[in-house]
Amino acid sequence: MPSIPCSRRFAAANVYVYSAVVQMCTSRGRALYLALLWLTVVLGRAENAEALEPLELQPPPAVASEIAFTIDGNGDPSALYHSAPDGAAVLTSLRGTLWDSAVVATTPPLEGLFDLHYHTHEPYIAYITQGSGTLYLARRVGTAWLSEALATNIAQERPRLYSCGTALCVSYRSSSGAALKLLRGRTGEWQLETIPSTTVEYDVTAKPDGRSALLSFDRDTHELRLIEQLDTGDWNSTVLQGLTATDGTFPRIKSDAQGVLHLAFSRGTSSVTAQTAGLYYARRTSAGEWLQALISSDFVGGETALSLDEAGSPIIAARYKRPQGNYGRMDGIAIARLAPSGVWHWNAYAAATATFSLERLLWSDTWGVVGLIRTAASGIVLLDHENNVDSGGSSSSSGSSSSSSSGSSSGSSSSSSSSSSSSSSSSGAPVPVPRLGDSDDDGLSDDEELLAGTDPYRWDSDGDGVSDGQEITDGSSPLDAGSAMPLLPTTVCTEWNGYLGGLWNIYEHVNMGDAPLAVRTVLHDIDGRAVESFAFRLKPGAQFDVLVHGFRRRQADSYGKVCSTHSGRPGDLDGRMVYYKEPAQQGASDAFEFAFALPMTSGKRGPQFVSYNTYQPSLRPADAGYLVANWIQLTNLEAAEAAGELIFHDMDGAVLGRQRVRLGPGARADFSGHQFGANRVGTVLWKPQLAEQTFQLRNVRYFYDNAGTTNSFQAAFQLEGLQGSSRLLAAPTTTRGGEMSVLELTNTLPRSISATVVCYSDDGATLKREQITLPPRGSRHLILNAALGANASGIVTAQAGQRGGITAVVMQYGRESSGALQYLYGVPLVESLGTVLRSSYNTFLGQDSEVVLVNPSGRSLPAALSVVRSDGASVPLDSASESIVVPANGSRRVSLRDAVGEDDYGVISVQPEAANSLSGFVLRLNSPHYVIPTPLRQ
Repeated sequence: MPSIPCSRRFAAANVYVYSAVVQMCTSRGRALYLALLWLTVVLGRAENAEALEPLELQPPPAVASEIAFTIDGNGDPSALYHSAPDGAAVLTSLRGTLWDSAVVATTPPLEGLFDLHYHTHEPYIAYITQGSGTLYLARRVGTAWLSEALATNIAQERPRLYSCGTALCVSYRSSSGAALKLLRGRTGEWQLETIPSTTVEYDVTAKPDGRSALLSFDRDTHELRLIEQLDTGDWNSTVLQGLTATDGTFPRIKSDAQGVLHLAFSRGTSSVTAQTAGLYYARRTSAGEWLQALISSDFVGGETALSLDEAGSPIIAARYKRPQGNYGRMDGIAIARLAPSGVWHWNAYAAATATFSLERLLWSDTWGVVGLIRTAASGIVLLDHENNVDSGGSSSSSGSSSSSSSGSSSGSSSSSSSSSSSSSSSSGAPVPVPRLGDSDDDGLSDDEELLAGTDPYRWDSDGDGVSDGQEITDGSSPLDAGSAMPLLPTTVCTEWNGYLGGLWNIYEHVNMGDAPLAVRTVLHDIDGRAVESFAFRLKPGAQFDVLVHGFRRRQADSYGKVCSTHSGRPGDLDGRMVYYKEPAQQGASDAFEFAFALPMTSGKRGPQFVSYNTYQPSLRPADAGYLVANWIQLTNLEAAEAAGELIFHDMDGAVLGRQRVRLGPGARADFSGHQFGANRVGTVLWKPQLAEQTFQLRNVRYFYDNAGTTNSFQAAFQLEGLQGSSRLLAAPTTTRGGEMSVLELTNTLPRSISATVVCYSDDGATLKREQITLPPRGSRHLILNAALGANASGIVTAQAGQRGGITAVVMQYGRESSGALQYLYGVPLVESLGTVLRSSYNTFLGQDSEVVLVNPSGRSLPAALSVVRSDGASVPLDSASESIVVPANGSRRVSLRDAVGEDDYGVISVQPEAANSLSGFVLRLNSPHYVIPTPLRQ
């Protein structure tokens, strides 16, 4: 087909039954294509239409033929169909301007329902015979075709054939059962799995790691359901109740290169009199949160299709329906595209007067948009969807509606609702009208966003993973990444460690909800591969400890992550991984050399900071040469490979070293923070390559009782990666029992800032106030003992003068009378957020649990404390413990040992009189061996 000048015009007024290829010019000088299969079209007079150039499929398809349409290994359109008049199966691809066709001669013959797919540049065909109902896979070898029988007694429904990693996958339904089946493998080697879905209406995709994900819609129950293959090989089925209230018809699903799932579906049935309407897009973030966009509110249920362009941005096509009397008509194609700017562009193209129906739409990144419209007869039309041109050559009055939507710089991240309402022109084509209000669907109107200073086109202005509207509701700052109150998702991960010998890995799970939870814990190796799992149930308020060090597939001298997925809602499960190190020497008097906890988190997006310190805190001269190891643990929580850079800064902010990092999906790597020698303090910055990627960053400091030649220790603890904040931050501090209290303050900005630090007594008296200047990415340490006095407690607050300015941690050191280190722990300074704060207590192993509440505000605050045992029984408390008044700028401590007794655990709840007023921790004490802080949080 020759190139067509954009200036050519064409007019016609005849009825045709034919096949044609139409190419249109674009403003960028290249063509994108929409393929339509149609029967009879009345071509109206097109004074302003782009030129059309007919080109017949050769040989032409038979009238009743199925047609499979896809993109071949060269990136060209390819079709499989039965030709007229003999009905021979034909595979054809567009080579330049001509169709390159060949007969597909399979044994048994290709008949019935089929699907076409190119895998490693070679064509494969899955087909079901009409008589025996046998599923075959045909592959081309030279010019011949070889068929392999895969399954028998197959229902007469089109199979889905697609690539799943390096393998092929075929989904189908058995005639004897309702559940879907999935075959995965290559020629001669197939693995059969059952997918827990009984619906006929579904779409399937494969993630980058080869695992499949299915989106289905049940018209009887009106359930839109996501069914995913887990790392363990099991299938997880979830009803997406929050995405659509009633319908999710014509579901489509795609996975991008990062494993992020993109969905498209419509609301409403085939009748235009349906009360519900809408064309929807949804995306699941790497944190597991669903973000939804309403592309068109007046779209009435037509078939949808979904593609991702080269940048991973979604493109959605659908049949657009308009009423005619009591019957619906599909009057054209609607194309919605998320631009790199984060704006949804909506185009509607009117068809001519003939009614046609659409079977399915298929896509190609190479060709942009490729859609297939199916009727009883045949023809393919390629259309440039970016021009205002209809499929019959008549001028369309459709335009592009720019209702803004949140997106990343690549345009791949739509986290918003963006919709267009349309009216009809005299020709009947929809005329989109931009909708005002909440452009990014974050819960704030555009006017409210302007008043708040947030971005009306970004769902999450500060990039911390929590929407602007949610942050306003929570009381956190939508402009400060260090200020957020994220809920733990339904899958939470932490790290296991097989080094050091005799290190217990106890993964504590606490049900914070009001319903039982089904929990599955999966162990992943150092490369992120799932190697073992364990399932259990958890009653409300109960705790269950998974002994990860007892897993058979946990390797010695290795490490990795361990994840737990539960059946409840986000926030229903809390807990932590606790490491207990047995004594290195047999018969040692100490129960454990150290113990510390890694709280469950959902990781963080964007840059993170964690401090390091290689000074020896022991004051005993003989310990001066003992090793202080700082291991920087970095875990990729994405489902795809991710990269970034670790940057090591000294105390004055100078760069000591850089290290590029690339981690596979779910993989973990540890890096030495002590590589620059002893007697150094500073900060490690983790900068992911993509700001929206989620990582877990920690520093685990090990204090040896030797020069590092033997795995024997005085103490150890961990610090989580933090993000800078300008909000008022606070933490408890103490000198009880001779402890030394040190504030570690870090500037997270690349410029000098000042911060105000205030130390208060337990009763709220101001003990010390200091204005501190911090160099770019520099840090300062302040010893608080002189301000607090001996055997006293209090709080310390810190606040930066610039947004996202500081992180801060209080370090507590316990020593023997000789000055030797006994234990240490760190408590981060945090913002007061939440209405009900919860954690757990544990008095096993001779431990005490002490509740510490911090009030950084200028007024006294009452709070109600309640304790529930793991069996659901309430623990009676004395009046002083049950009703607590925390002084202004002060703190209160409550020991639970006498109330709960020994060898027990359960849930602690603190309800302040005012929201966002208190923060706190539960200290798990086993003096003089260790102290484990666990956060009180919403």
